[in-house]
Amino acid sequence: MQTGGISAWIADDEPLPERVGPYRITGLLGRGGMGLVARGERDDGVFEQAVAIKLMRGSLTSVGALERFLIERRILGRLVDPGIARILDGGSLNGTPWLAMDLIEGRSITEYANAAALNLDARLALFQQACAAVVFAHRNLVIHADIKPSNIMVDADGKVKLLDFGIARLIDSSDNSEDPGSGALTRQYAAPERISGVPASVASDVYGLGMVLRELVGPVVEDDLGAIIAHATAANPLERYPDVPSLLADLDARAGHRPISARPTPWHQRTVKFFKRQRIAAAVGALLIAAAAISTVQYVRAERARDAAESRFYEVRDLARFMLFPHYDRLADAPGTTAARAELAETAGRYLDRLAQMRDAPEDLRLDTARGFRRLATVMGAAGESNLGRTEEAKALLDRADATLATISGEGAAIAEERGWVNVVRWNTLADDTESQRVSNAAEQHFGAALATDPTRMGARLGLLQVEKNRGYMTLWNADRPADAAKMLEATLGRLRARAWTGEWTRPARALEYVLLAQIGDSYYYAEDVPASLTWFRRAEALVDAELARNPTQVWWDRYGDAQYNLSGSLMEIPAERGAALAAARRGREAMDAHFVKTGQSFR
Repeated sequence: MQTGGISAWIADDEPLPERVGPYRITGLLGRGGMGLVARGERDDGVFEQAVAIKLMRGSLTSVGALERFLIERRILGRLVDPGIARILDGGSLNGTPWLAMDLIEGRSITEYANAAALNLDARLALFQQACAAVVFAHRNLVIHADIKPSNIMVDADGKVKLLDFGIARLIDSSDNSEDPGSGALTRQYAAPERISGVPASVASDVYGLGMVLRELVGPVVEDDLGAIIAHATAANPLERYPDVPSLLADLDARAGHRPISARPTPWHQRTVKFFKRQRIAAAVGALLIAAAAISTVQYVRAERARDAAESRFYEVRDLARFMLFPHYDRLADAPGTTAARAELAETAGRYLDRLAQMRDAPEDLRLDTARGFRRLATVMGAAGESNLGRTEEAKALLDRADATLATISGEGAAIAEERGWVNVVRWNTLADDTESQRVSNAAEQHFGAALATDPTRMGARLGLLQVEKNRGYMTLWNADRPADAAKMLEATLGRLRARAWTGEWTRPARALEYVLLAQIGDSYYYAEDVPASLTWFRRAEALVDAELARNPTQVWWDRYGDAQYNLSGSLMEIPAERGAALAAARRGREAMDAHFVKTGQSFR
């Protein structure tokens, strides 16, 4: 049995306690100003779980102190965000406060970046992940109060997790007569006002992030980034960024070659930034002009020479692919682009028609043509995507994709995967239950065939999760079994989050995550479990907030309105939350108003 005192455990001159609450202590992870961190394993027979146990300096010797501690613990326990390590449990051991938290295996953000020899852009991407998590907490009225590299961990998948959120607040709430909260400060990263005793605030968290950014990027010679760091770490809180979104906005402005708010930009530098911004747009314009010239002149001549024609067809394929994928997505992310997207889709469709008419085309060109028809069907009228509302045209384009795939001999992994995606998009154009089931089954078979040939195909793996989501949707709405739908959709969400989605699959995976969260909320709502539905709708809202903090695109603003609508519906079922319901509905309405104003439309 452990006989040493609490202070002895923390001071490193006694063995660790054998147990804390329902957790068996299995080792020491570290010691610091807050106390010590041990590895714990839950072994109470309820379920197995490895956690990080924090035994904190300070005491909870009075009933009032313990009550305040437990209230604060519950507040922090509601911080459910992919970028924040959760607080799972907590209490008092002989008067010493303790917390059980997610056990994060990884390295600090600086150690990870240095070990991987990351370039500047990759380091800034990690930093922006950390900022997004801080934004989420601030919107939930929780201050971190001890931001430093060792509290920003990066796991093996490159995902950032912030530790110790709000623990300084927990310590301050205890009966610590020496210096409340002082143990939570790391002076190297603490804002000057914190060292002098001022309570933690949004401004002090901005300062901590600025200090982390300075250490993460190293010696800075670039004027804009140096100005951003200096503005975030200004000694006077009133001279810093007012909040973390403002810091993120300047980082985005720097990346987009726009003037930043942290310093005046001389006219000649504004000119340079302008031309850098326009370079991409100018290149797109040049490509469209070149494509028109190709389609009207060069391809007429190319018919006389097969080899030249084939070369030109590959050029058109590349143009069509560019227009239907990255360029269309950029337009969809901006307000007021419906007409431009329609024109882009029409032009890309003409190029695809020309490609489909090519006799004896190589199989890789035919596969890309089929992908083009499927993508064009998506942007024309597939539900759940940013589309032009032309469903019948979308169905005809999917038929053309199927017909093009039928001309390819064999059934390799890439072809099978594409057949699966054609069926996924077709499902989004259907309302018939029987046909929807058939299409889902076909998609599952094709994705399974692709993975049987090549288990590494990320697109086929994500496609299977889309099929599972669709089946959960049909279980909810067509079969009217909301409780079963909730279980199915939660299992799919778990499988989605268990993988790291990179490259071209990052965007659709994130969109699928939001849809799953919202549909799980719907399922619980219609199963008449309003509190559970509210939990899932809040998680969907948190995901939208994180995406808007990282990259405020029109697509995610639209989802913000959707998320607020869902929240308001559940809140309205709770009499005490009617005011919150109206506030959520108002936020959603304001988001939609802003969208329609920007696009020049009206829904009144």
